[in-house]
Amino acid sequence: MANEIDETTQSTQSNLDSAGPGRACLVVIFGASIGKWFPLDAGPVTIGRSPSCTLIVPENSVSREHARIVFDGQTAFLEDLGSRNGTKLNRDRVQRSALQNGDLIQIGATILKYLSGSSIETQYHEEIYRLATIDPLTGVQNRRSFADMLEREVSRATRHKTQIGLALIDVDNFKQVNDTHGHPIGDDVLRELAWRLRSSIRREDFLARYGGEEFVLILPDTDAAGARSVCEKLRKIVAEEAIVIGKLALKVTISIGFVAIEGGPDATSAKLLAAVDAKLYEAKAGGRNVVFG
Repeated sequence: MANEIDETTQSTQSNLDSAGPGRACLVVIFGASIGKWFPLDAGPVTIGRSPSCTLIVPENSVSREHARIVFDGQTAFLEDLGSRNGTKLNRDRVQRSALQNGDLIQIGATILKYLSGSSIETQYHEEIYRLATIDPLTGVQNRRSFADMLEREVSRATRHKTQIGLALIDVDNFKQVNDTHGHPIGDDVLRELAWRLRSSIRREDFLARYGGEEFVLILPDTDAAGARSVCEKLRKIVAEEAIVIGKLALKVTISIGFVAIEGGPDATSAKLLAAVDAKLYEAKAGGRNVVFG
């Protein structure tokens, strides 16, 4: 994804260089053309599958003319155009609503961010940096950022001869959620899970989306007993309360494998990852909704 963002940034820079003060724009932060920039001062921006749209979103769940954004020079308004699956603003379906700086617009599986004000170029580059380190679907750190952090934490544990814990978290039977309710509902489940996990860990812990329905958690200065306690807490937080999406109430569980080691010459990121992956496999084989370490 980083290469795609870098290429898009280069092609976008010439447009940003000519942006005047107060210019508003949309940035694609999830979906096709991630990082692409669309100005909002040259007439309405239409969004949909049709080739005639300003911003083409080639997804079956998106209507031919799905939504549009109208900018009156002061305020941008998002309008749904009678789409089949609706238009979401900050996760809520809307018919027509004024936009504020930083608002997130969801069309199908594509997510756009609205930027406005006198520092569009600065905001744009901040957003591109964020895209390089943050998973846009869930809002937690991405795999690239996790790999960098794990290397640093393993080195720190070795330097100070402290312990480090690592947990790998997998959503049980997630394919069934997607097959039964559709991928948009599956995405909402992952967002809610990420929020629950992130809000239940220490400030110094590091949560990232590892891929698909897997999350990974770095636990600095944590021994095996401490890692098990954290993992059991997270498992219960997910299992004990259904995830409510519209009229649906979904019971979701997670399985967690964890390891904890003391820093030293034999401690490496690769060994930690291999060990925690094996523990997660044992957790899944042990019946799911369990912690194994």
